[in-house]
Amino acid sequence: MLTVYRDTAQGPDRRAIRDRSELTGDVLWLDMANPSELERQWVQDAYGHAARFLDELSEIEASSRYFHDEHGDHLRLYFLQSDEEYTRNIDVEFTLDGKRLYSLHAGDVTVLKTFHTQTAGLSRAPTDPVSILMGIDELRVAMLADTFERMHAELESLSRAIFSGAERQMQALLQRLGRMEDANGKARLGMIENRRALNALTGSGRSGLDHALLSDLVRDVDSLMSHSEYLFQKVDFLMDSALGVIDIQHSRRLGVFTVLSVVLMPPTLIASIYGMNFRHMPELEWTLGYPMALLLMLAVAIGPVIYLRRKEWL
Repeated sequence: MLTVYRDTAQGPDRRAIRDRSELTGDVLWLDMANPSELERQWVQDAYGHAARFLDELSEIEASSRYFHDEHGDHLRLYFLQSDEEYTRNIDVEFTLDGKRLYSLHAGDVTVLKTFHTQTAGLSRAPTDPVSILMGIDELRVAMLADTFERMHAELESLSRAIFSGAERQMQALLQRLGRMEDANGKARLGMIENRRALNALTGSGRSGLDHALLSDLVRDVDSLMSHSEYLFQKVDFLMDSALGVIDIQHSRRLGVFTVLSVVLMPPTLIASIYGMNFRHMPELEWTLGYPMALLLMLAVAIGPVIYLRRKEWL
């Protein structure tokens, strides 16, 4: 799918491309999401831009993610994509060739879809390819900050639930903590890539860069990295705490069975003795033998309970 962004007199215009003739010279940003071979050919014919294949975007060497060649400056960034059950990083390649910005990725990217509707809140109006790239990154950092704020609020809720000792909820709480740690790790990886990309962009010498905004973005990324580290530590602490609560609850259940075995052992011994069927047992002829045996079993059962309570083991 091809989507183009133009700056018109009526304001920013973003629309999907259905035909080769719509790829005109006034396009400032061309977004390619899972482009077909026909769409790749359209882009090649219209602008001379040879889009890479999607499987090339996953390379992790710095020389493959931030570089300059005869086609312009190339940056590859991770964009965090989350739903209720799963969080993943999507590789997006940006190319600045002086005339326009190209982006290539697989699947939908929330930041790119949101960019058109939130340009009013950006530090610089996106009227050229460089300012569009800067605006996308600014929006991306802002959305990551919102993600960390939601994580922090959720951790507070999880912390209260864990320390309340809600036994039946522990498995679900551990699953939520695991998903949160996974999302935090992927967000952190994206910020590390973002930091490197900003440094590469600063050192590119490209005209039109807003160095004040670049500095602000670097500072924001650094602050989010610190917050991410705090969230890592908090999640690890809560996971250890949840496992500790589960161990305590298991120990209590085992303790109940241990106490029951101690309490029932003496009465069982008495019952087994008087359950013998030997002919010469003097107690067999007692009239009060049965109630006396019951009282004796009751006494030896209560004795261990009193002892364990005094020792505060029960």
